[in-house]
Amino acid sequence: MSDGTLGFVALIAMLAANRLVLSLAGYGTWKWLFWSIQFLNLGAACALVLWGLPGLPPGFWIVNWFIALLFMWHIVENNGKRVKHLRARLASGEQGHDDALDHRREALRDKLRGGSGDRADS
Repeated sequence: MSDGTLGFVALIAMLAANRLVLSLAGYGTWKWLFWSIQFLNLGAACALVLWGLPGLPPGFWIVNWFIALLFMWHIVENNGKRVKHLRARLASGEQGHDDALDHRREALRDKLRGGSGDRADS
């Protein structure tokens, strides 16, 4: 298998993995999977812009940019889906954190409002 064919098959596999992962039910709760896919998309887009697909003739640089933009679109789409999931979780009242985090969040809000919360700066 030539480098060009292998690169093309790898791109198709990454695009298919994006679609597959987005269809999983627990996708919104698995931070490691979300960030792995996001960095994979960003890495693929950067590699396409910097080096391009192996075996592609030099006059077809626009193909590299188009596929890189497709990976960037997947980043935006994945972020949108995650935000939608997190907002739904927040609206349903599902608690995904502990009481210590709630206390820290309230202390930070108090500091931002200019209240008399615990001051860490001396």
